[in-house]
Amino acid sequence: MYADGLVLLSSSFNVLQQMINICGTEADCLDMKSNVKRSMIVHTGPIYKCECVNVTLNGPKLPFVDKARYLGVFLTASKMI
Repeated sequence: MYADGLVLLSSSFNVLQQMINICGTEADCLDMKSNVKRSMIVHTGPIYKCECVNVTLNGPKLPFVDKARYLGVFLTASKMI
């Protein structure tokens, strides 16, 4: 089984990490794997350019990117949400 993609929205990195952990646990139960190489974080808000905590997916940390494409729509890091 293939999943096209998943977008998680969170107001904090702690909650984002918890959501990623839940998704990872459920994926393991369904015998699915996440592609860490295609996973990324787009940071928005007043401090979007600041260094942030590491968010991990099954061990490796996820990269912060300025732009990501999801279902033909570009999500861009910016000060405004």
